[in-house]
Formats: sequence, C-alpha cells, structure tokens
Amino acid sequence: MLVAVYAGLALPQWRDLAGMIAPLPTDRILLVDVRNLDPPEAQLIRAAETAIANVNDFAGPLASLTATCDALYLHVDSDILDAALVPNHATREPNGPGLADVSAAIDTVMATSKVGAFAVVSAHGAGPGSAISVASGTALIRAGLKAWARHGAV
Repeated sequence: MLVAVYAGLALPQWRDLAGMIAPLPTDRILLVDVRNLDPPEAQLIRAAETAIANVNDFAGPLASLTATCDALYLHVDSDILDAALVPNHATREPNGPGLADVSAAIDTVMATSKVGAFAVVSAHGAGPGSAISVASGTALIRAGLKAWARHGAV
C-alpha cells in the first residue's frame, strides 16, 4: 500500500501531507519476495514496469537499480517474514523467509552505500502474537541500522 502511495498510484493526499513533491517513478521500484498478489495488483505491477525478485536472488535487479539511481529508499514490510514471525499481521503469508535471510538482504542493499532512507513498517504491537511480531520488527530494524553503520549512507 505505501509503495503505491510513493509511486503516485493511490492516496495522493498522503503524499501531499508528507511533503512529497513528485511520485517515485515505478520503473525505479524493486519489490522483493512478493508472495501473494491479487490479479489487479499483479496487472498493475506489470503495467508499471516494477521489478519483482526473490529475497535470495535479487543481485541483478539491485545492480540495475543502483546503476540508474543516486539514492535508495529501503522499505521493509514486516509481512515479508514467514507468518510464524508476524503472527498478528493481517497480511501474513506462510513460507516466507526468516530473519536471517531478510537481514542478509538488507545488508546487501546497504552494501551499495546508496541508501538514503530506511524503514521497517507494519510491526503491529497489539493482539495475540504481538510480542513475536514486535521482536521480529525490532530485529529487522537492528539489522538495518547495523548494516547502515557498517556500509555508510548517501
């Protein structure tokens, strides 16, 4: 949802309120480990020329992106993780990667030294399983901050 907002495909008032002057070009978006798209979402992503890659195999698409961009925004939705790690998330999916795989992917992006902003979103702190979800979100934030400190930022 937030990526659609950044790209100018939904909720323009959110971009306005955030002071975002121009939408992010959709050909400069790389979605990693998208496991559950409804047909309209899949059609929109294809039409928008947005790249999709697997969490364990995105070096090529990342290299293409870094070749055309001066700065990257690394946005991690916590529902990328396996459902067991985000049990109270409304859009959790089975068979997702674990913390080690996502942390390694974060490190790979940070190693480009082009990350100018980093966010982990959707770590819900209420309801059954919230302690697990918050711990998972916290682990992703820590992994990102450690990698950012190690590799530098834009």
